[in-house]
Amino acid sequence: MSGTILVVGASMAGLRVAERIRGLGHSGPMTVIGDEPCMPYNRPPLSKEALRGEEYDERLPFPIRPALNDVQWRLSTAAVSADLDERRVVTSAGDELSYDGMVIATGLRPRRLDLPGPQAGRHVVRSMADAQALRDALRNAPSVAVVGASFIGCEVAAVAVTLGCQVTVVAPEREPMERVLGTELGAQVRRRHHEAGVTFRMQEVPVAFEGDGAVEAVLLSSGERVPAAVVVEAVGSMPNAEWLGGNGLDLSDGVLCDARMRVEGAECVVAAGDVARFPHRWSTGRAVRVEHWNTVGDIARVAGDSLRHLVTDDLGDIRLTRERRRRQRRSSRPSGATSTTCGSTASATRQRASATYGCCPMPTWLPSTDTTWTASSVAWSAWADCGASCPIVRACSAPPSATTWPTITGPAASERGWSMATPHVICPAEELQPGMRKLVRIGRLELGVYNVKGQIVAVRNLCPHAGAPLCHSRATGTVVSPAPTQREWAYDGEILKCPWHGWEFKLPSGETLVEPKYKVVTFPGRIENGDVVVDV
Repeated sequence: MSGTILVVGASMAGLRVAERIRGLGHSGPMTVIGDEPCMPYNRPPLSKEALRGEEYDERLPFPIRPALNDVQWRLSTAAVSADLDERRVVTSAGDELSYDGMVIATGLRPRRLDLPGPQAGRHVVRSMADAQALRDALRNAPSVAVVGASFIGCEVAAVAVTLGCQVTVVAPEREPMERVLGTELGAQVRRRHHEAGVTFRMQEVPVAFEGDGAVEAVLLSSGERVPAAVVVEAVGSMPNAEWLGGNGLDLSDGVLCDARMRVEGAECVVAAGDVARFPHRWSTGRAVRVEHWNTVGDIARVAGDSLRHLVTDDLGDIRLTRERRRRQRRSSRPSGATSTTCGSTASATRQRASATYGCCPMPTWLPSTDTTWTASSVAWSAWADCGASCPIVRACSAPPSATTWPTITGPAASERGWSMATPHVICPAEELQPGMRKLVRIGRLELGVYNVKGQIVAVRNLCPHAGAPLCHSRATGTVVSPAPTQREWAYDGEILKCPWHGWEFKLPSGETLVEPKYKVVTFPGRIENGDVVVDV
């Protein structure tokens, strides 16, 4: 993979995607631009430890791995516009940057209150500069008003009261953090803060700031005047996506992506971090933004994987967009293969299959009665649209028997040029004892091979729910080998748990234990002549 990669946003998400892309073998030029003057750093401490003293500042930046030593970092440089058709980004310095693949990781900015009154003395907490300015202000502030009882608002209040400030929290909810924690837990949060000396004005909103040149007090909706030499506005945030306007993207709440973090309506562009809006299980599949530190690393891995497939093919030096891939797949369809309509069930099956096999849009002749498909039946049907470029099809070599496969409409098997699964030797049997797992790659197909109580089963490293790297999650057993290069861990049962959202799949069937039902793609395996063999 040698195309030019542009990462817009020198954030944690941008850093993690860059690391992932380099880890997948990318050796071409890579540029990271960021609007702040510093390298990527850890943001959660900004509302806690970083407000206590300067000594914590040097601990905020993330270490930069050697694989990124040749990356060009353009700091204090923001993206101001983009032409996704021409694959160009214009920066605040007036430069035009071209790319073959782009990562959008521009994150969020704090929402500000549009209220009358002086501006001096009003603070937000999002960047390192914000935290440093607030820290300096808190040193000599006799009184502080925190507007908003969110996580950041409560964290700032807890720190400010320990610095000797008189702190008042103003929020419209009944209890602090009520929206995320509920009333009961929110009441406990308020009790703990009250015991520390924080005063709350709940079910109140500010209507104006008072002061001569700088804030001296906050006027509330009840008419009460709260003294405040410092005001901290913790009233939410807004995605930094305006620079993408004019490209036909859905920017109503961040950047709309699919389950593989590919930006909808753009070619060779992925998004990661707080700015990305993607289908989420907890929102019943509705696309949402997830503003959570723990989610960034998982999303970045998926975005990096997707960008690799979008930008390059197996050879690593031919740039293929999604549209060119579609044209190639259509041209590789065998003669006589016609598209036929098989009803709504077939359409739903194709959508499920295509979501799991990102490289293989399903053809129209999937069986109309097939609502629970297997990996082999998906690969068999995928031949017409993917041809020899498909990693599943490429691994096969003999036609399926009439008793194995359901009756389908469309061209005959001989016209499809289809061939069945090939056995692959994974490792000696003694290296995969019961309760152990081994990660392998066959072509571009990543598999986790498990020994479940003596039964061998291979699982595709892709959660059918949201595309998580399913087999990279470890079970609750003890580590067999601590060396990550050996990629081998203990596995203590028949349950495989997704590292993103906790979906549990029972092995060897691959089915979920809860509703709605999903089925992970599995391949049969066995021990033969002292070796672990998997049919793919």
